[in-house]
Amino acid sequence: MILKGELSQLAFDALAMSGALLSTSGDDDTKMLRHIETLALSLAVDGILLGWKVSPNGINPDATEESGIPDDQARNFAIYAAHRGAKMFGLMGMELAADANKAYSAMMPIELINRENNANMPIGAGGSRGYRYCRYQATEEPITVENDGNLGDITI
Repeated sequence: MILKGELSQLAFDALAMSGALLSTSGDDDTKMLRHIETLALSLAVDGILLGWKVSPNGINPDATEESGIPDDQARNFAIYAAHRGAKMFGLMGMELAADANKAYSAMMPIELINRENNANMPIGAGGSRGYRYCRYQATEEPITVENDGNLGDITI
């Protein structure tokens, strides 16, 4: 897992690559760490659960603490944090806007929401006048798979 200080450095690197940031100071590191801590907690409210480990120091995390973010999501989180934190340093961060949007989308969970059809609920046809169409949701039959879904030997 990646450390919180490394995430902060990745965010600064993203700002530097966009041409928006030239140099940083120790105070900037503290600001970015605090920003990253609060941003990760706000993403959890949005349903993006990255496994963030909350700092025992509140919003003043230590750079040597583990973040809990998987390595494959570190770049996405850092780019998004850089874009959102650019204004703290007097920067616009517009160069990162498209990348930040892609990074935010990549952090979203891929699991689809399961829903059950209800044959007693209207289909929501939007006022169509055709009487030959069913106006209620169809019932779904469960999909059955042989051998409990195990594919076994596949020959091509």
